[in-house]
Amino acid sequence: MPLRLIEISRVDDRWQLKINTNTKEKTAKYCALSYCWDPLQSTSFRLRVNTLDTLKINIHWTQLSKTIQDAVTTTYELSMRYLWADSFCILQYNEEDKAHEISLMPQIYGQATVTIVASRSEASDAGYLHSRPKLCESFQIPFRSSAGELGFVYLLEAKEAHNYYKSEPLDLRAWAMQERLLSPRVLEFGTSQTRWKRRENTAGHSDGWISGTG
Repeated sequence: MPLRLIEISRVDDRWQLKINTNTKEKTAKYCALSYCWDPLQSTSFRLRVNTLDTLKINIHWTQLSKTIQDAVTTTYELSMRYLWADSFCILQYNEEDKAHEISLMPQIYGQATVTIVASRSEASDAGYLHSRPKLCESFQIPFRSSAGELGFVYLLEAKEAHNYYKSEPLDLRAWAMQERLLSPRVLEFGTSQTRWKRRENTAGHSDGWISGTG
């Protein structure tokens, strides 16, 4: 388990968050977040030596950047209680702590149950859980599988589908590629698709190109 995790719960429809530094459940499931940080001029809240004790008691929702807020929501909806996000789980401006935690990246991402990849977000204030534009005209056709299950097939022009595999903001960050490769499971939120990948299945699964949220 990482040294620090954001512990997540809800009481009366309110988030209750804090930094957990003494997780008794050494095998507890947690999500890790891979995302773009803010530009240097950003004033986003970050963990520091002088804020650690306070954040171990409570993290205010407004102290989280939009991307980390979305990651908290995603983690909770995946029925997990813990999230690892570097800006809240590594002491910023503390070179000793930073060096130690960076050396543990293979374990942190390698032992995460799921890594949430916010590919579509160019900065941590951008978030990733928002509506997508309608990308193209599509056609829905009823389909019955060999097992008798009824579903639908969506058709769209191949040339348009090809255009939706475009570069995302996070694709330009070298460390993000490393975080994906270390992770046994990846839930990636892109501009046009949400993709689920496992280390054992390089093809992965996609929710397609239909407009929606996520």
